[in-house]
Amino acid sequence: MKKKFFSLIILTAAILIATCALPEEAFAEGGPAVPDSLTCTVGGVTTSTAFSNSIELDPETPLSGSGTVTFSSSKPGFNADPASAALTLSGGRGSISSVTFTATGYESNTPTINFHVGQGNMSASVADVSVPYDGKSHKIDVKVTGTSNYTVYYSPDTALNSENYSTAGAQTAPTYTAAGTNTTVYYYVHYTGSGNFGDKSGSAKVTITNPVLIITANDVIAVYDGKVHGGMGYKYSGLAEGDKIVETSVTIDGSATNAGKYTLVPSKAKVVDSQGHEVSYYTIQYKKGTLEIKPLPVEIKWYIDSTFGEEYKSSSFVYNGMEHTVYAKVENAVTKEGTNTQDVVTVSKYDKTKTYIQLNAGKYTTVITELSNSNYTLKDGKNTTLSWTIAKAPLTISVAQGSQTDKFYDGTTAVTSEAAVLEIGGLATGETAVAHGEWSYSDPAVGDNKTITISNIVIDYTSAVSTNYTCSTTDLTATGSIKKALLIIKADDISVPYKQPVPTFTVTITGFAEGEDESVLAGELTLTSDYTSGSRPGYYKITPSGYTADNYEIQYQEGELIILTESGELPKKWMSFSSVWVPFAIVGVVIAAGIIMNAVIAGRKRGNKSGKSGKGTDAKTRRLDTAGAAAAEETGRKRRRPSDKTGEDASDETMDLGSANEDLDDSESDDAFYDDEDLDDTDYEDEDFDEDFDEDFDDYDDYDDFDDFDDEDFDDLPDEE
Repeated sequence: MKKKFFSLIILTAAILIATCALPEEAFAEGGPAVPDSLTCTVGGVTTSTAFSNSIELDPETPLSGSGTVTFSSSKPGFNADPASAALTLSGGRGSISSVTFTATGYESNTPTINFHVGQGNMSASVADVSVPYDGKSHKIDVKVTGTSNYTVYYSPDTALNSENYSTAGAQTAPTYTAAGTNTTVYYYVHYTGSGNFGDKSGSAKVTITNPVLIITANDVIAVYDGKVHGGMGYKYSGLAEGDKIVETSVTIDGSATNAGKYTLVPSKAKVVDSQGHEVSYYTIQYKKGTLEIKPLPVEIKWYIDSTFGEEYKSSSFVYNGMEHTVYAKVENAVTKEGTNTQDVVTVSKYDKTKTYIQLNAGKYTTVITELSNSNYTLKDGKNTTLSWTIAKAPLTISVAQGSQTDKFYDGTTAVTSEAAVLEIGGLATGETAVAHGEWSYSDPAVGDNKTITISNIVIDYTSAVSTNYTCSTTDLTATGSIKKALLIIKADDISVPYKQPVPTFTVTITGFAEGEDESVLAGELTLTSDYTSGSRPGYYKITPSGYTADNYEIQYQEGELIILTESGELPKKWMSFSSVWVPFAIVGVVIAAGIIMNAVIAGRKRGNKSGKSGKGTDAKTRRLDTAGAAAAEETGRKRRRPSDKTGEDASDETMDLGSANEDLDDSESDDAFYDDEDLDDTDYEDEDFDEDFDEDFDDYDDYDDFDDFDDEDFDDLPDEE
């Protein structure tokens, strides 16, 4: 197996080496080596063409002559030997066979190459000439194509050919001018080059017909001016050069004065030549013209009265509820020639959709559509259309006299009075409208003669039409006052069970402006009461005070503190001790309980107590000096005293009043009870004492001995209102 593989490799290598060693000719494409193209130049005429064994040369190449031929090819290694071959033509033909062509991969080749001059195509064309007489010279025009080497020969009477063209013909074409000419002209085109072209011959006619002279009256356009108009000349066509028209006339058909179209008629023309001799070879045709007298464009002025006394101006009309009218007048009416009479021209119609009578304010257009005189026209006229205006009537808005704007403070700048009224001036008779605005103080604070601004003014047109009016709605000003509002501060009523602490007093405030509260108040609220700690069941006043305000008039209202009975019922109304303490003192003397009460009172210090209304540190003080009273303190019987503590946490101080009841029976104790004064000498009118008596007496209303006194002993007293 290995031997076969190595043998195959050796055989392949040998083939490759042998292939590389072969000469280039072994890979020739085959066939003879020939050029791709050649270039032949003979007698200055060059022909470049693709190679073949039979070459057609340019027709302009001389039929006899010598030249050279060169060859070119894109084949590899191409070579022509010799590089340039000589060529001789005779009778338009020649050949070469001495050139050898070689190329890489092709067989060497020495072919015979034949040459001949191609047949040229010279053509000649000419058109007949037929013109009316115009005094100018005319001839035939022969056009030759295919070559530029030729000569044309002409003859007016003999046909030309290759034998007589040079003797019977002339190289200048004959020309003709006279009317009536009708001649055949012969031509012969002779090729003058040395190439291969044939001559051409033929003929054409020259015809000059009798002329047609057209004389046309000029169209005339005039504008009506009250004068008579006539012909304004003529124009012509077909007159020969040198000839001229010496006579003619143009007449008008009818009388041309008013606007309209008229016919102009030319006639009696006479024509002469350049020597002044009259000629008759013209056929004369006359054409009529038109005279048009156009209407005169009017010039209009507009007035605001039918007598044309006052000219319209943009400021002429202002809406007033009445109709307004514009009037048109023609300003350029003419006076007819030969008279002193001016034309009468009036406006006979207006455009119905653009009336000249209007009522409401606005912009309007009035258009004239017809005049009473046909010699005048609206077309191109001036001011035949009027854009006119009925201006809006100006209204004035002011604050009505007597408008009321004062108010009580409400925290806003709004004017709330319905008597604040705006009035409107300038309305047309019988028309009504109402003005509204936003009335606003400069600030919401209380004050007199404050500035009021009326803004965002709007007019409600009731029977009037808003588009007929204009009004400035700029802000207006007025004055007014803001008075203090009433603010009621009322102490809240409170009901408290007997022997229970009194809660913090509160108030209810009414009358604040929207969005405001106690933050707008100055000062500090104080709530006082005639209630004292340990007061009997009854009704007590709660009095608020202390606040001030810039924008409020403050009214304080008392509240009521109700101390319920031990059974939780409302107490009966009773009078204060300050007004009836003397009768109670007499009752106290009569009953044994009064003696005990006086003994206790003597031992108390009189003065102002925290959290209640009082006389302060100047209040009088009583002391209990009797031995019985002193002994009573030692017995340990309980007595309620004011305390800083509240509710059930309040502590009771005790003192025994048992011995005091005994000791007070003798007069010596009585003397001691009253310190330096006898009971009879006591000043019961002393105001301080009265008040302290009330307070001290209240302190003992929880004694068991006094319970009946509360409910029964005072039943006969009048109620306190």
